[in-house]
Amino acid sequence: MRLLLPDLEALNLVQAMKVNSIGITKTYCIPPDPLVQILKADDDSTKPWIHGLADDCNARNSLSRCIHNPTNSAEELKPYKTLHSFWCFNFTGGYKPGQEVGSFLKRCINSNYMWLLRVLDLEGVYKPSLPEAIGELIYLQYLGLRWTYLDILPSSVKNLRNLQTLDTKHTDIANYPTIQHMDKLKHLYLNERHPIEFVTQLSHLSNLQTLSGVILDDSSPVKDGLDKLTNLTKLRITLRLNQQQVLDAFSHWIMKMVKIQTLKITSKDLRMLKITSTSEGHKFKQLSRVYLLGQLGILSDYNFGFGLTTLTLSLTKLQTDPMPKLGQLPGLRLLRLFSNSFIGDSMRCLQKSFPRLQVLKIWKLEKLKQWTVDYSAFPKLEELEIRSCKNLKMLPDHVPISLCELKLTAMPKEFTSDVMGKDCEKVAHVSSFLIEHWLDYNISVELYTGWNRVLSQERLEKLFGIHSLFAVDLTELTLSETKLGQDPMLLLEKLPQLMVLVLSFKSFTGKHMVCKEGGFKELQKLTIQELEELEELNVEDGAMTKIQELEIRSCRNLKFSSALDFCFSGKNEVLVREIKGGCLEANGRDWIKRGKKKKRVKFEPVAEDVPS
Repeated sequence: MRLLLPDLEALNLVQAMKVNSIGITKTYCIPPDPLVQILKADDDSTKPWIHGLADDCNARNSLSRCIHNPTNSAEELKPYKTLHSFWCFNFTGGYKPGQEVGSFLKRCINSNYMWLLRVLDLEGVYKPSLPEAIGELIYLQYLGLRWTYLDILPSSVKNLRNLQTLDTKHTDIANYPTIQHMDKLKHLYLNERHPIEFVTQLSHLSNLQTLSGVILDDSSPVKDGLDKLTNLTKLRITLRLNQQQVLDAFSHWIMKMVKIQTLKITSKDLRMLKITSTSEGHKFKQLSRVYLLGQLGILSDYNFGFGLTTLTLSLTKLQTDPMPKLGQLPGLRLLRLFSNSFIGDSMRCLQKSFPRLQVLKIWKLEKLKQWTVDYSAFPKLEELEIRSCKNLKMLPDHVPISLCELKLTAMPKEFTSDVMGKDCEKVAHVSSFLIEHWLDYNISVELYTGWNRVLSQERLEKLFGIHSLFAVDLTELTLSETKLGQDPMLLLEKLPQLMVLVLSFKSFTGKHMVCKEGGFKELQKLTIQELEELEELNVEDGAMTKIQELEIRSCRNLKFSSALDFCFSGKNEVLVREIKGGCLEANGRDWIKRGKKKKRVKFEPVAEDVPS
């Protein structure tokens, strides 16, 4: 199925929604128009049979109304007789939608419909009421229950002998039905809550390619059991092992996986585990992504071959600098050193190391004080994030010239001030420089660009668009020196929690900014300063309804406009602060008087050299 996704994307039938740092698409979405044309049957009588159905729990959609109507007759359900695919998405919370979907499935199955169903994807539907009769869908190949928090899986699921994918990740299922006879199962996603004895069934699934969310303890049958699963391409496993004999059996099993591509191992203690690509003449030719979570002994005990492109280490507590060894991996493109992966106080990246690395994330290395990067290291590095490294004194003297984005998250104020001040020449070539502060449950971001750099609209959309990491939680945003040529308001006004917006020195080089009706729903403070080209700020009725403070500084060409009447529309008095002699004081005196008379505006002229 994954092999077809790029083809569907080329036809605009699906769109990439979540792309990781090295360009691999993790999540796709269905755009609105193809959804209507391809997945939903027409209402006219010439096309009575429905083959694919996408339910968005929308009462305005006749097909959704039918699904969520418990009183419709068997005749009304007849068009679903030929249904091949049923997908749910964008469901609201609460029990009711899940109960309605369960009722719909039960009624269709009891009416001898849905026999041809191949795909049932209920991801995100809260605790859907799966009927026991689901086991009668004998042609079902895909059953997706991710993020449903379902706690009971009907025992009849064991009858789905043609099932190829069973996804129960992020559910509360404690007891799984018997699956050992599902000999066509290729992709199994568990929830890390299964009974230990459930593992004994897995060795019968000889066609399994993906095994995720499985837990092993000392009683788990590895030798002459799980080690029969040699066709795995993806393994995500949690170890609770104490016996060296079982650890050795697990290591031997990993070594037999000649097709493995993705490997994640989680364990409190991995020091007794040794995995190398040279043992018994074996080489991990296809292994590209590895995630190790748990205390390691010596990094040299883990040799995953030269095909590795992505490596993540977390809680590994390495005492010896890992950079000299990791820098020798010729194909490594993404490296993430997470919390306490290294507990030393200095790291050094040698000359010509990390020849293909594009993304480097260094998080919560609490003892790290000094980081040295030799000249010619990281020749292709594009993104660098340093997060919560509280004792790191300064950026390396050599910041790779290829670097496009530098992100400092939850770093000490002294560190970020030095980067903006005495060390600013180190990052002068960087296209975008973000400083992210965590304030309780709020996120504040400052975005800058290097000297003579221009932030593209595409980059701005990637950072703050609806699918970005900041889209939901961002409360304060500062843009400075970004030199945007396109009005940023059309994008920023959609940030749902944004309360403070500062557009500072040369952040926008255009002449006109427009805030549309309904935009900036939570914005309380807007600061515009040193936008020398700006001539007009137009705020439509219904925008910025919660504004409390407007500050305008050194916008020499900004013309007074009645568009600023938005200050009168909210419930709160608006404090308007402006440089003495600015556009309002010079040309908007009548507006100021009107605002004061209505007790809607408080005007406060400030000296030009007074900081905001």
